[in-house]
Amino acid sequence: ITDDLPKFLPYSLNTSDIRCRECPHNAYCWGGDKIGPQPNYWRSTNSSSTMLPCFNDQACLGVVPRRQSDHPQGECNKSKGYMGILCASCDDGYSMTDEHKCSPCPDRVANVF
Repeated sequence: ITDDLPKFLPYSLNTSDIRCRECPHNAYCWGGDKIGPQPNYWRSTNSSSTMLPCFNDQACLGVVPRRQSDHPQGECNKSKGYMGILCASCDDGYSMTDEHKCSPCPDRVANVF
């Protein structure tokens, strides 16, 4: 899947569907069972067409087209420390601040003072 393919094609996650479904407004759909969340949304399972809003607009990158098969639930912005369900947790070396934002932990020496 590449960036230049249409992103809002009808899709179906159920092989017994007679007709494909319309692409949800907060998803990208490449046809067949290829569906994933747009930025700022997260998907709980590969079999769900429900795209859940993330708590922080910097946390969820959505599905990355070239890596859609690796992360059909969407990707967290790991470069800013986000991870987990709804990208609402912070990776090691980060801590949660107000408004569900991950912030780098201060240097241990600086933290003592």
